[in-house]
Amino acid sequence: MNALERRAAELRREFDRGFAEALRAEDQHFEDLLAIQVGGDAHAVRLSEVAGVSAERKLTPLPSAQPALLGLVSFRAAILPVYDLAALLGYASRETGRWLFVAKHAPIAFAFSALESHERVPSSAIVADTQRAAGHAREVASMSSGLRGIVQLAALIETIRNFAAQSTGGKRA
Repeated sequence: MNALERRAAELRREFDRGFAEALRAEDQHFEDLLAIQVGGDAHAVRLSEVAGVSAERKLTPLPSAQPALLGLVSFRAAILPVYDLAALLGYASRETGRWLFVAKHAPIAFAFSALESHERVPSSAIVADTQRAAGHAREVASMSSGLRGIVQLAALIETIRNFAAQSTGGKRA
């Protein structure tokens, strides 16, 4: 075997070994998730979609035809509408959550019952949930506390905009 053949064999072995070895932590992609409770069930929210989290904010009730709209709250010098996350996710019981998070890409806050933890999980721990493909939790994350549906904030915000459009005679907010 000449030097070129030996080098080619060595490169083949290294290439094959790269697939056989476990993925190193620095090679993996991670997602930061907030583990929350909504309606007594475990859920998660992507931290990358959240502008802030707060507890015990003073909520000013607001009369509305939309039952999920709880009222208004002041957050970082902005007045934001607060929606009951449990109601938006289809839970029958109406619980006023003591926690809220603000969506990063829309001036909207969501109330929920409990903030449990922050966890960084490998992207491979998140999979599509075919049973809920049309809902607001289309993915499931395997977290240290078990499986959790990931709340799709973009879908919830679209739902809220549709509510607003219906109440204003078709004009989108």
